[in-house]
Amino acid sequence: MSDRRSAVCVGKKLSLRVRFWLLASLSGCVVPVLLGLPAAAQSGDKTAIAQLSQVKQPAKTVKEWLAQVEAATVQITQVQLNPTATGLEIVLETQDGKPLQVDATKFRSEGNALIADIPNAVLTLPQGQTFTAENPTVDVTNVQVVQQDINSIRISVTGNNALPKTEVTLKTGGLAYSLNPEADEPDEEIVVTGERGGYRVPNTSVGTRTDTPLRDIPQSIQIIPQEVLRDQNVTNFNEAVRNVPGVIPTSPTSNANALFIIRGFSNFNFSNSNILRNGLRQSGGIEVETNPDIERIEVLLGPASVLYGGANPGGTINIVTKQPLREPFYAIDATIGNYDFYRATLDLSGPLNDSGTVLYRLNAGYLNRGNFIDFARQEGFTIAPVVSFALGERTRLIIEGDYIDRDILTPPALPAEGTVLPNPNGRIPRNRFTGNPEGIIRIQQPRVGYRFEHQFNDNWSLQNAFQFRRETAVTLDEPLLFNEGLSSTLSNSSSVAQEARPAIQQGFWY
Repeated sequence: MSDRRSAVCVGKKLSLRVRFWLLASLSGCVVPVLLGLPAAAQSGDKTAIAQLSQVKQPAKTVKEWLAQVEAATVQITQVQLNPTATGLEIVLETQDGKPLQVDATKFRSEGNALIADIPNAVLTLPQGQTFTAENPTVDVTNVQVVQQDINSIRISVTGNNALPKTEVTLKTGGLAYSLNPEADEPDEEIVVTGERGGYRVPNTSVGTRTDTPLRDIPQSIQIIPQEVLRDQNVTNFNEAVRNVPGVIPTSPTSNANALFIIRGFSNFNFSNSNILRNGLRQSGGIEVETNPDIERIEVLLGPASVLYGGANPGGTINIVTKQPLREPFYAIDATIGNYDFYRATLDLSGPLNDSGTVLYRLNAGYLNRGNFIDFARQEGFTIAPVVSFALGERTRLIIEGDYIDRDILTPPALPAEGTVLPNPNGRIPRNRFTGNPEGIIRIQQPRVGYRFEHQFNDNWSLQNAFQFRRETAVTLDEPLLFNEGLSSTLSNSSSVAQEARPAIQQGFWY
């Protein structure tokens, strides 16, 4: 314990003395260093402080500078040439084995000669300040080592009418440097075959009717690309438009057509005139369930009557479908969810001939969706073929179509009394189906069309598009209605709705 305490005491004394010395130095007092150290330190060896006359001074005259340079340079006492199996070695021997300052990055070639300059070196050869050798190898005609200036030398190796093809090596102090220039190897070509990632779509046609970069369109446009639809596993239109600010879906997933509000305006009040498919107006609206042939959804926010005539002032939605691919592509997808949700899709694409001028794409899907409400369900299938013909380098014809067959049993709304308001008969369960379980709406919708495009040059093109769509909706039975409570009257009726309206748009766009 005594030894440990003494050590602590000594440490305290030492720290106090050091602090005292620092304070004294900061206050401007000159205190000898030996006074701030313990007795044991005072008995040690004293280090002599160099005098000003002993400090090496810089050169003040040219003569002094030359003397310092001569003292700093390395003397080369001998030059040897050693032919090898692969070429020629040039060996530089220095006085006392001092290293040379060799910078291989400054090696160069001039004509048919390889040149290397070495600074801070002087030749002290027995034969003088020049070394010359003729024809040391087959493709080397001359080797020279000369004093270039007062403190640098130059090594030049001259080839036979061309640069030496064999290896020329400079060796000094155990290091070897290659004088041959690096061969100009061609850049390695890397072919990227993977899919481009990211959610950014650079171009769109919804704002100008032409394939224009988004940055050049002075309108608010939001695009939902295929990557978003796939990553979010979007199965209906309501899920897709939630990615667009200012667009609010208002129809349940059990409906046949999608209803939504764009910037405060509902598409229900404008007869769905703001829905486009590949730039052509769809009079019947858009299905709630997303078809498997959708590539992306483009939303133009704000009025666009200059482009599309009378339409919803809130905005316009354009559905862009999938197009044929040059490379073979095959994909199968299946989804299973709650409330008896089953969905399967098929996507096939590729060329139909060896030249790749005829391409195809086939999308098909099957859907069977239940609901938390009893008896409510949807079931149907979709098939959408597309064939593309390359009629020339600048001419293309696309023939496309699709067929939708779907059975929908939409549950009627529950009354306010018994759900959010009191009802003397009790509360109505939220899963209660108040319609006819057999009141199915059967929708059959064929669609066919073509798109023709010819590019005269990079700035002018002619586009012509035609689309024919017919929709047949048959209601098998009417649902029960509320009349002061639950009605036991069952009404049977059937209705047929047909529409044949061609949508033709043609003209010159550039």
